Amino acid sequence: MVMDRQLPNLLIDFVLVGEKLYLRFANISDAEAYDVSVNFSQPILALNQSKDLAQINLFRKLAYFAPKKEFLLYIDEASQFLSTLEKTIVQFTILCYNAERKFFKKEIIHDLAIYHDLPIILKP
Repeated sequence: MVMDRQLPNLLIDFVLVGEKLYLRFANISDAEAYDVSVNFSQPILALNQSKDLAQINLFRKLAYFAPKKEFLLYIDEASQFLSTLEKTIVQFTILCYNAERKFFKKEIIHDLAIYHDLPIILKP
C-alpha cells in the first residue's frame, strides 16, 4: 500500500519499556493534520487511575498536528494498568482534516492481552 505524501497518517499505539507503559500519538506522515480528535472505546486511566487520557485536550481537539510530530504519554506500570482495564480490546477512532480540508477517519484496534504474555525485563 502506497501512502500519498499529502495525506495525514496518524497513529496511536501502546509502547512498553521495561515495566512502564506509554501511549504514543504520532503523525508519521509528511502532511499536516488539522482539527484532530481521538475517540476512545473505554477510559485509559493513567497515573494510578487519577487521569483519564481520553479527556485531555490533546485528544479532544488538537488544532494542528505537525508532520513527523509525536507525543509519548506515560500511562503507568504495565501490570498496574492491565489489572484495571475494563476490556483488553481498546479501539481508537482518529478524526482529522488535511490542508485542503478533506476529512479523514481512521480506526485502530489494540488487543492489550498480548502484554500479559510478554516477559517484562527490568533494568537493574
